[in-house]
Amino acid sequence: MKYIFLILLSICSNFIFAQEVDISNLFEKDDYLICLKKTKEPFTGIMIYKNPEGIIEYKKAVVDGIENGKALFYDKSGNFAGDGEYFNGLENGKWTWYYKSGFKKAIGYYKDGISNGHWTYWSESGIKEREGNIINGKENGKWEYYSEMGLITTERYYNYGLKDSVEIWYYENGQKMSIHRYESGVENGKFEGWFRNGKKKFESYYIKGEIINYTEWDQDGKVIKSQSNELELKNN
Repeated sequence: MKYIFLILLSICSNFIFAQEVDISNLFEKDDYLICLKKTKEPFTGIMIYKNPEGIIEYKKAVVDGIENGKALFYDKSGNFAGDGEYFNGLENGKWTWYYKSGFKKAIGYYKDGISNGHWTYWSESGIKEREGNIINGKENGKWEYYSEMGLITTERYYNYGLKDSVEIWYYENGQKMSIHRYESGVENGKFEGWFRNGKKKFESYYIKGEIINYTEWDQDGKVIKSQSNELELKNN
């Protein structure tokens, strides 16, 4: 909580000498320019929005009628919920969100109003849940997912929002549990999994989302299930 207080103190210091105006006293001209109702001129200052209970839900810096600079957000109860920056009316740079407890919820980056850059998410208990890169609003490259113990459970690769390449699942000791393979969001290639003792648990093969064969073993290495689609294999 002390950390959040320092953030608020730093950010709010930029707002102290700026004119604060409730959104009810403003209007939007030409669908983008924020103006004062009283003067009809583009507004410069801090735009404030209050919910029906009179609690501030956001404060945004506005310059010459366009959102530019810091923005502060609060939940419906008035708890600090996050902050970020606008540039020419669009989200830009680093944005941070918080739970009511004060723990971080997410940190990520925007460019021209679209999420771009590294994003990290946490649970309400403060444990990192997942992190990876986003390009033009879609997951791209390697993403890592974590358990409540803070251990990696899954490594997944994306190509502009679609699963691509390998997806690896782990036991809590770091040992591989299974490997899945995808191409443009569709199962493609070998899928395999292992028991905790390291012995093979299953193995299957996909071509463009269609399963070609599947074999499953018990912990003693005995085959307990097997299927094969030879016709599909020949056709592909």
